[in-house]
Amino acid sequence: MFYPNAIALLALMSAPAVAGDMVLLHAAGSLRGALTDIAKGFEAESGAKVQAKFGASGLLKDEIAGGAKAEVFASANGTLVAQGAADIFLTYCTNAQAAQKENPDQQIVALPDALAVGADYGLTVMNDTSASAYKFAMFILSAEGQRALANHGFAAPGLPQ
Repeated sequence: MFYPNAIALLALMSAPAVAGDMVLLHAAGSLRGALTDIAKGFEAESGAKVQAKFGASGLLKDEIAGGAKAEVFASANGTLVAQGAADIFLTYCTNAQAAQKENPDQQIVALPDALAVGADYGLTVMNDTSASAYKFAMFILSAEGQRALANHGFAAPGLPQ
């Protein structure tokens, strides 16, 4: 069976990134450290730039649905938003150390297993995006991208041992 869309995708992915290309990334705040490192590696390798916007996944999803331009969306499927002063700030363990650096008075406390939750991260490339956006998504999934995720505390089951 012939799949013309699959061939078009492969052609886009094999096209070289053009210096000056801008990949528009929207990503969960808990991915900030890892995806910032991955973006730097991608920029060095491809010559394309990554413009990242980090925030709550639910809010970013709403922005994209409302017409905000995004090419790659990395979501934690979480809509927890912490604004202003709070007695308790809940975040994923991968983001706890970064949050503590911003506010050294915060304490990191592990939750009991019955209360602990995890994120179900997902990655998508939006329709009608640049070849560089596809290349950036593939870079995130590459061994180098997986190593960066692992260095920031994320599980990276695709990482070669």
